[in-house]
Amino acid sequence: MDNTDWRDELEPYDRKRAVKRIMNAVRQYHQLDDDETDELEKFSRSVEQKIFAVATSLSDYLQQITTEAVSMERKMKEELFQKIQMLKEIYLSDLNEMHQRISYGLQQAESDKHEKLKIFKAMLEDFIPFLLTTQSEISPAIKEKLLFYEKQIKNFIDINRPWILSLQPGQVLPPHAMHPLPQPPSQPTQVQSHESQINSEGQSQEAYQRIQMLKEMYLPELNEIHQRMVDKVRQYDSDPQQAGSVACRMVKMLKEEMERNIAFLQTSKSDISPTLGEELPSHEKQIMHFIDMGRLVPASYRASVIAECSRASSSSRSKAAQ
Repeated sequence: MDNTDWRDELEPYDRKRAVKRIMNAVRQYHQLDDDETDELEKFSRSVEQKIFAVATSLSDYLQQITTEAVSMERKMKEELFQKIQMLKEIYLSDLNEMHQRISYGLQQAESDKHEKLKIFKAMLEDFIPFLLTTQSEISPAIKEKLLFYEKQIKNFIDINRPWILSLQPGQVLPPHAMHPLPQPPSQPTQVQSHESQINSEGQSQEAYQRIQMLKEMYLPELNEIHQRMVDKVRQYDSDPQQAGSVACRMVKMLKEEMERNIAFLQTSKSDISPTLGEELPSHEKQIMHFIDMGRLVPASYRASVIAECSRASSSSRSKAAQ
């Protein structure tokens, strides 16, 4: 008669792997800090120990571990879905109404306002489908998006809701929200000078408000992306073989460009001038480019893409030289 206990045949590594499997069921759907990760590890180890104690065989042990992991994953997906549903209840009605008002505004707005309205409409058409995510569409990738969308939707509504909801069919944007209204017909020189001063002040005020809105929405994220660039430059500079490479120079160039845009968002009200308003579209476009790059591409992949682009660029220059 064989009295061998199946537990004696189970390696410590196998038990650690079972603990990690339970942990991963939670981690793939939730962002955890160090303390939360420690707590999760303690919980997962406790679950594994209980299963290890009551399982009747190795196959029973593995089956119970799998069942526990699947159950935890299902629970985490449900919690993630409920968070999206909560955001939907809070914000969807406002977003839909804002989208409708902007659609009205697009039919009436002048060409200089039209492009800005299109940008806001596109943002809303990105927010709304996310809030309509179904439970079957919940995946680990939603975890990253949820943090971003929750912050961006709230900022967008807080900053833009009042003037967007003031739009009605036949109305255009109020001057403080976008570009200033057209100047009135010609008047005597003294009146024109006075109105020119008023329009100039209006343009400066509008530019300042727009910069403040961009600052509130994007500066924290830009600072985070900038820090990653600083870390990457430091990494390159610490390696003599990489310090002068094309990839290093490219990252430094992107870092300097990022710093110019961050400085632009920190422009004080006293430094605002009419010409600054002309620079806004260019800075806004660059900022959105950096934000998109930071959100959509993992840091490790960005580094490999930059390196690949550098090699391609170097190769092109070599061929051109030949």
